[in-house]
Amino acid sequence: AFGPLLAAVQTGQAVRFEYRRSGSPERIMRTLEPWGVVSWRARWYVVGHDRDRGATRCFRLSRVTGQVRTVGKPGEVRRPEGVNLLKLVTATGGSEPSPVTTARLWVADGRAAGVRRRGTVVGRSTIDGEDGDLVEIGLLYPESAADWISAQGPDVVVLEPDVLAKSVQDRLEAVVARQVSAR
Repeated sequence: AFGPLLAAVQTGQAVRFEYRRSGSPERIMRTLEPWGVVSWRARWYVVGHDRDRGATRCFRLSRVTGQVRTVGKPGEVRRPEGVNLLKLVTATGGSEPSPVTTARLWVADGRAAGVRRRGTVVGRSTIDGEDGDLVEIGLLYPESAADWISAQGPDVVVLEPDVLAKSVQDRLEAVVARQVSAR
């Protein structure tokens, strides 16, 4: 559903699709004027004006069933001024809380700006004589963060949780092993 919905947003066309509500096998046909597609809490949503309900609505893409079909001519749908898609999704997304694990990382001074942007600096610490910030990041799937954290090399050290620290360590050791065997 992602591709057709994004295309409809870009061309400014309304869409029709079947939608399955949470906890129900029933599928309902919806007609939506899509304003945008946004990701929140590792899930994709389409946001827009629901013609059937006459209201702003958010639909989780994983619950869109069947084909997404365009309705009307291109250019008929425009996002209203000042609409914040992410705020609309987060305001309605509270009904499906996901467990968030807080990862605690040490980030070397002047390094890994992307990691800092994802989290909150909560303190300072020194590791092996090098100063850095303590950063906390909320993660839905801590082990999946190991790839982008290990890409930072020695500039980021995972302090908690242990499962993430082990995953990052395993990846870094694999890189070292490949370098040694290549010589």
